[in-house]
Amino acid sequence: MRTIIYSLIILLFPLSLVSQDISVSIIHLAGGCDGPDSLTTTVSSIETTIAGGYNYMTYNHFCTDAADTLSGMVSIDEITGPVDNIFRFSDFSFGLWEACYGIDPPTGSLQFSYENNLVGNLTGADNYGDTWSFDSFVKMGNSYNIVFSNTYGEFGTTIIVPDDGRELPPIDGQTITYTYLWSTGETTPSIEVTDQGLYSVTVTDNNGNTGS
Repeated sequence: MRTIIYSLIILLFPLSLVSQDISVSIIHLAGGCDGPDSLTTTVSSIETTIAGGYNYMTYNHFCTDAADTLSGMVSIDEITGPVDNIFRFSDFSFGLWEACYGIDPPTGSLQFSYENNLVGNLTGADNYGDTWSFDSFVKMGNSYNIVFSNTYGEFGTTIIVPDDGRELPPIDGQTITYTYLWSTGETTPSIEVTDQGLYSVTVTDNNGNTGS
């Protein structure tokens, strides 16, 4: 077994790598002279951010003078300040103010937090003094579905999709689960090995992201 143990250490550690979406590492546990060695995986999603550019489609809205469905581009920008993880949209109306009134998007002090996969509700007010709320903010596939309203009586639903195809982080503590496929054909997080050789594993999460 000593020959196998030392060979596995040399061969397996180079397999620990970072894929586009998931970081996968293989840990080798020596079984000693009388038992098989074991290989086990450690998996984590690569850190992503909610900030960035998006394409939006807004519907189910208040404005009868605008088209039933509006589309355009919007960004989520992180606000630099004494508190981390505070963000704002470049247009909290998702095209509705321009389409309905012909005016610029809301400004003011509107902002929200995103931390530990949780979106906090909107705080502050727009430039007319009205407060806004996220009535719903959920991840659907690789997009966010947002239902919003404000104290002026405006409301709408929008779907935002990343403009560069990047993977979006989860919302509301979404549970991430993984499936495993080893080069041996086994589908468990850990396997036992007795033969010298090169072993690999592909890990897929429930959003379809992979790492190996």
